[in-house]
Amino acid sequence: MDFEKGVAVQGFPFEMITKGGDPITSGIVSGYITKDGGTQESISMVPVHEGNGQWSVNISAAEMNADIIGLLFLHDGGNFVPQHFTIKTLVEAEGATTYVPATAVGVVTEDDLVWLYYGTQSRANVYFSKRLKTQVWDSALYNDREAALIMATRKIDRLNFAGNKHESTQDLQFPRGDDVEVPVEIEYATYELALVLLGDYDENQEITSLGVLTEAYSGVRTTYDGTYVNEHIRAGIPSVEAWDFLRPFLRDHVQVRLSRVS
Repeated sequence: MDFEKGVAVQGFPFEMITKGGDPITSGIVSGYITKDGGTQESISMVPVHEGNGQWSVNISAAEMNADIIGLLFLHDGGNFVPQHFTIKTLVEAEGATTYVPATAVGVVTEDDLVWLYYGTQSRANVYFSKRLKTQVWDSALYNDREAALIMATRKIDRLNFAGNKHESTQDLQFPRGDDVEVPVEIEYATYELALVLLGDYDENQEITSLGVLTEAYSGVRTTYDGTYVNEHIRAGIPSVEAWDFLRPFLRDHVQVRLSRVS
C-alpha cells in the first residue's frame, strides 16, 4: 500500500487479535505514531471497530508529513497482539507535472531522475471519484499509477498537435501558443489513457478489432469493416474517451486507411 507524504489517510485498516488468534471486537484501541525516528506520540483520532476484528483509524495530513512513519496499535484488554506498521511515503511535487522521490524534494540535482506527465495523482483521484468503472485505478499501487500517467503522456505527446509549444524549451507539448496552463482536456485525456494502460490492454489485439469504415453525421450512417483500424488506435491512443478529449487539439491531417492482410 502506497501513501503520499503530507496527505491525510481516511480509514487506515488494521486487525486486532488476541494472543490466541481470536478477533478483538470491543474495548479501546490506542494508536501511536513516530515520524522519521522522532518521539512517539498518540494518534489524534481514536481507532474504531469496523467488524470481525477489523479496525480503522484516520491519520491527519500533519501526521503523514514524514518520510518514514511508524504506527503502533495497542488494546486495553491486555490479552492482545500489538500491531505495528512502517510506512515509507512518496511525494508528488507541487506544480502538476513532475514526480521525484520524497528524499529529493526541494533538492533535485542533475543526477536525479525526473519524469514528466500531465496532471497529478491527487487530481486524478478526484477525477476518477466522479467516474464509473475505475477499479483498476483504485486498486493500483502508487508507483503503477505513476508509470501509467508517464506512459499516457508519452503517447499523447507523440501526436501532431496544432500550433507550437508555449516555450520552445519546455519538455512537454503543452501548454501551446499563448496558453500558460495545460488545458484541462489534455489532463483528462491523460487520466483516461492511464486507466486503460493499467488494465489488460493488448495493443495488438485492439488493432485487429472491428473498426468504423465510414461515418455520416447528418445521415447517422455508419459502416463497419473488420479490416479497418479505428482512428484512435492508428494514432496510438487506446481509449475512445481520451481520443475525444484530444481530437480538437490536433492539426488537420490526411486520413490514412490501415487494413489487415490475411
